[in-house]
Amino acid sequence: MDKATPQKQIIAVTFLRHKGDRTLPKWAFHIPKKWQEIYTLRCCPFLETETDYGMEIRMQTDKESYFSPAWREQTKKAMEQAKDRGAIIAVSSLSADLPKGILPLANGRKLALLFAGEGAGLALSRMGKEKEEGRYVIADGSLAPDLLDCLPPWVNHLAIVTDRPACYIPYREKFLAEQGLSLEICSSFGNAVFHESDAILSCTKKQKSIVYAVKDNAFFLDLTGNTALLSRFADNRETVVTADGFFFRQEKTEYPCMEAEAFAFCICPAFRSFFQGKGSAKEAKEALLALGFAPSGFSVKEHRRKIWKS
Repeated sequence: MDKATPQKQIIAVTFLRHKGDRTLPKWAFHIPKKWQEIYTLRCCPFLETETDYGMEIRMQTDKESYFSPAWREQTKKAMEQAKDRGAIIAVSSLSADLPKGILPLANGRKLALLFAGEGAGLALSRMGKEKEEGRYVIADGSLAPDLLDCLPPWVNHLAIVTDRPACYIPYREKFLAEQGLSLEICSSFGNAVFHESDAILSCTKKQKSIVYAVKDNAFFLDLTGNTALLSRFADNRETVVTADGFFFRQEKTEYPCMEAEAFAFCICPAFRSFFQGKGSAKEAKEALLALGFAPSGFSVKEHRRKIWKS
């Protein structure tokens, strides 16, 4: 497939940091702000530019004002126009709040889920630990079954903390039969297995107590968009290395997580099927590996996270 083609199918919906950054005729900055707002909405509510990842639609307002009905309507029109011109997926820092039903919205979490094991192993390696010797623990949630299906074969120590242990007995039997790996099933974050873990792959949106159960210099990966939990780690546990996504390399190009997910959606039918809730996580992962996708870095709240040797 022509690499330029999928990139033209991706749109990034962005917003201004300040309304004063608008691109307007000079005279428009000398009229009352109310009139400037009316003019912007009517005549130039958004700008379009080509980027390395596709097309950027820059709304001429800030994130706070986006939530007004008038700006939401203009964003909807911009996305509908992009769809009419061939866009098939959108990315945005406000993906959860963009108009629904026009284009699929990539937030990076589905792609991060498939490569959570590889990403955690990369983090441990950069922290000076052997990934094969690391102790990996999953904090249970709705994403955990897909995560278990996609773990790399070099994981040798694995546990899951869950209040539904019966659901994971089949996984324990499968891992033991196929890999000789014993999946430990725990019911509490107070368990010693959790306290001793080197990498936590979190599928939970709850559990504030998890912040104090993680040991120093462990790696914590949030896979659910639990920003409140990450903020608690930042405020109370600076010695824990946190991330909520990855940068990905595909061949010679590196993409932030959202853009990587959108690119994968465009070029990989198996991943597109998984993204849409139709296909399996394992098949999507295998197809992406064949295309050369691999984690290459880390992010927290859309900013690159450097990980150093501890």
